[in-house]
Amino acid sequence: MHWVIGPLDYQTGHPPLENPQGVAFYWHVNNLAKSANNVGRAATSIALILRDALSIEQANSEYWIRKKSALQEVLHLYWDLLDDGLKQSVIGQGFGPS
Repeated sequence: MHWVIGPLDYQTGHPPLENPQGVAFYWHVNNLAKSANNVGRAATSIALILRDALSIEQANSEYWIRKKSALQEVLHLYWDLLDDGLKQSVIGQGFGPS
């Protein structure tokens, strides 16, 4: 899975950042494992950010509890596709399956 950001067109001699920018997304079925690991890494990163950034009051609000629970569910659903290094990291941070 690759996200590419760049100019929509280009003229020689003109800096590309002067032109309107666009985003393209490319994927291939052979990249399922790599994409699943990216999802796991992103979910872990967001969970750690929330753990460290939210006040106790915010962390105990229904709004954030639902979001943290959804991140945990993503990790559990994709667990069998995650690589061993990521699994160890997730478990070490307390987010692994129980």
